[in-house]
Amino acid sequence: MQKGRSIFLAAILACASAAAACAELKDYIFIVKPVYHEKTRALFHDLARYFADKGNSGAESYFTTMAGEYAHGTGWIVVDQDGQNYIVTNRHVVIGAEKVNIYLENQDGTQKAFADCPILYVDAQMDLAVCQFPGAQRVFKTGFKLDLRQQKDLTEVVAAGFPGFGGKPLWQVSLGTITNSQARIDTAYSYLIQHSAPIDPGNSGGPLLVRDPSAPQGFAVAGVNTLKALKRESTSFAIPARNVAEVLDRARKAKKLAASPKALRSELIRSCNVLAGELNSDNPVDQDVNQHISYAIVGEKGWQAYQGVLATVKDQTQFADWFLDDPVEAMRTSIFWFFSAEVDRQSGAAIEFDGINPADEGKISGREGIRTNFAIGGKPKEIEWSLEYGQWRISNMSLDLPPGTEADPGLTPASASAAQSSPPGAQSFLALFGYPGPYLGFDYTGFPWPPVRIGLSAGAGYLFDGSLFVSGGPALSVIRGLALPLRVGVAVTPQGTTFLIDPGILFLFSGLTLGVDFGYMLSGSVIIGIGLGINWPAGRGQTGGGDGT
Repeated sequence: MQKGRSIFLAAILACASAAAACAELKDYIFIVKPVYHEKTRALFHDLARYFADKGNSGAESYFTTMAGEYAHGTGWIVVDQDGQNYIVTNRHVVIGAEKVNIYLENQDGTQKAFADCPILYVDAQMDLAVCQFPGAQRVFKTGFKLDLRQQKDLTEVVAAGFPGFGGKPLWQVSLGTITNSQARIDTAYSYLIQHSAPIDPGNSGGPLLVRDPSAPQGFAVAGVNTLKALKRESTSFAIPARNVAEVLDRARKAKKLAASPKALRSELIRSCNVLAGELNSDNPVDQDVNQHISYAIVGEKGWQAYQGVLATVKDQTQFADWFLDDPVEAMRTSIFWFFSAEVDRQSGAAIEFDGINPADEGKISGREGIRTNFAIGGKPKEIEWSLEYGQWRISNMSLDLPPGTEADPGLTPASASAAQSSPPGAQSFLALFGYPGPYLGFDYTGFPWPPVRIGLSAGAGYLFDGSLFVSGGPALSVIRGLALPLRVGVAVTPQGTTFLIDPGILFLFSGLTLGVDFGYMLSGSVIIGIGLGINWPAGRGQTGGGDGT
């Protein structure tokens, strides 16, 4: 009996110890909410209203979330020996944002807010970002310790963060084990830590912890939770702490750069020369050039640029997919596309950096835009740069964009409850000549592109024996450039009225339709026709995105 009581008391003490540890963990882990640029938020509001008018509540809700302060992730604190505070989170939590708001949740559920926290550094390859409190405040005296050791399989881990529940962040700690200490699934990292601790959307950027009695909280950070495998149970992945240490070093260098006008000037000149060199290259790396475009320019020029690119790309479905999945990045890339196209049209093989605008030489501080002079094919072009995420990026420039309109962005509502795939469409008009007779007819078909879609087709004809017929029915599109209309109708012949079955095949080329028509009247007559026509784009479709961790 005494032994049983001892075990019971030990269990109570263990539970109390675990509860205290969790309470301390929560004090060092935060809610991170991205705040987009003012013009970008205004654009999201416009898009939300646009889709509301179209009756698409799914897209409306998505852009309302983007415009407000609803999206969120998790962050945690690191404190250097000199007292500097750094907030670590995922790149995908903050990307595209101008700043972030940080919320510390107390044990009673109340929150302490830190608004307009600067994003100090975002890594271009790894899904990591580093922020600071406003004015580089030193809110914490101690932070999490990084466990830089190679972790081992079956090590017990704790995932902590603020996954969403009912549209709001909700504190959660979950237990699991390391199931693969070196999961090699992403070339950006040597490996990721695969583990079984449950994580959900909102956990992004939160720490993966291992017990460490020497750490102030009793835990050290082994990694940063970044993604989970869909359609698999208890399969999550974290970026190892050694990668976090590398990114923190780069963030410290970015902070040092921002504090030195001389270093900022040198880095601006280097960035301008790199941009010119990449655009002059016979084989420029689009991704590298794209990194020079600031997210600040998206709200002002991104929408027009996106519509312009959508009108020219071959795979409109894929581009529309991308827009709904990551609208900020899609618009930013569209701006780069127009800039690159301008260089291709004008420069031949010469884009040159002509120096910093003399009027801005004394203003280089990283807090405002700096104008620079370029020559594209001998023509002057002014490009403004701003410091963003620890590097100089283009924040303003003139672009030869299509006129601003309220045209359909390539995204029409699929349903009020969910976004379904509805690829771009086409319409065709076909003039037919054939047997018996000769016979003259026409066919009008409106249908979407593949994958397999069903549209509508209608036709009519006159046979030179005096017969008339009309028909209509579905048109099946199986592969790009091919449609199979299957119509039924009525024919009025000298012998009387009869029903008609009228299938066909339409081959669509760029603006041209080639069609073959087969008809069978129940009276026994056969119709065969062949002809040429025209085709042109119809509506564009909407595709839906999904949630990340």
